[in-house]
Amino acid sequence: QNETRIPHAIVLEKYKLVFFPIPKIASSTFKQLFLRMDGRDDTLWRSDSITNIHRQTWALPELKDHSRQDEILNSKDWLKAVFVRDPKERLLSAYLD
Repeated sequence: QNETRIPHAIVLEKYKLVFFPIPKIASSTFKQLFLRMDGRDDTLWRSDSITNIHRQTWALPELKDHSRQDEILNSKDWLKAVFVRDPKERLLSAYLD
C-alpha cells in the first residue's frame, strides 16, 4: 500500500466522495454533514462544541487507511472535493481565534 501524502482526507464510499478538509475553511460544518450522511447518531455532535464535532470525526474513514488509495484518487467515478479561502482572511480568522 502506498502512503498518501494527503493527511485526513475523508472517504465516503457510499457516495464515492473524498473530501480534503482544511482548517478554518468550514471543515467543522462539512464534518457534521459527513457524520449525518454516514448515519451517525446526531446527539453525539449536536452540541455547539466544535471540539465535540472533531472528536466524533475520528470514526469517519480516511483515505490514508483505505486499501485502494490510488484507484480512488485516479478514478473519474469518484468526486474529490476541497474548499479554499482567501489566504488573508484565513490568516486573520486563525489569529482572532
